[in-house]
Amino acid sequence: MHNARVNETVPCDVKNISAVYNSGTGNITVSAESEWFGTVSGDYRFSLVIVEDDLVGDGSNGWQQVNYYDGGTNGAMPFPAGINNGFDFATGGDPADPVAFGGYDHVARYLSNDDILGDAGSLPAGSVPLGVHSHTFATVSASILEDLSKCHAVVMIVNSTTGEILNAEKAEITGDVSVTEIENDIELKLFPNPASDQVNVSFKLQDASDAVITVTDALGNVVMNSSAVSLEGGNNYVTISSADLSSGFYFVNVIVGDQVVTQRLSVVH
Repeated sequence: MHNARVNETVPCDVKNISAVYNSGTGNITVSAESEWFGTVSGDYRFSLVIVEDDLVGDGSNGWQQVNYYDGGTNGAMPFPAGINNGFDFATGGDPADPVAFGGYDHVARYLSNDDILGDAGSLPAGSVPLGVHSHTFATVSASILEDLSKCHAVVMIVNSTTGEILNAEKAEITGDVSVTEIENDIELKLFPNPASDQVNVSFKLQDASDAVITVTDALGNVVMNSSAVSLEGGNNYVTISSADLSSGFYFVNVIVGDQVVTQRLSVVH
């Protein structure tokens, strides 16, 4: 199909993708624009996939995959020297352990509307007029992702009748991503993590300040909220109970003035 299509004119562009993580809600909001260079008949839609790199898992979530090259029947099958530890699939065992070669890249972790044909109604039905059209997708819970700093939002324009992708673009996820140190030099650590009965919240303040600690679930609901406490500059430790929390992902937020620093907490019972 490539040779037949490589010289065809693309009727639209994808641009101005905004993918922003909000630590207060634990959600990612993605919006994008599509510019159409003429009126095009057909049923087209915006579609969103969030992809993640370096996924290794913990041995229990299915990341290990069958290694059909193990045993050397097809000869040596290594990564190039200096890449992914030079892992050789011919001798790498079956299943292949992603930890040994740095994990899988470009793994689709989320699909908007759970439909590869896109969001119905995101573009005018029947015919898309000349000009710029925008769409904001339903918010995405960050709890489904391992590391936001290794994720990208891929926005596509899809022909919902044929499944053809007309154009696509990707963007980094911005906002409070992997931020553990901010203007007031708040350095936040959680241990143990995953936690069962309790979790220790360790954070360092540059100056004496009033602080509030909140815990939110994956949907942004506050499940634990402390009163404001006066803390000294330097190291501070607070222990919070996780015994009454259901197993799952949560976000621990330390709020100092108008500044927030967040770490994801896993609760396992």
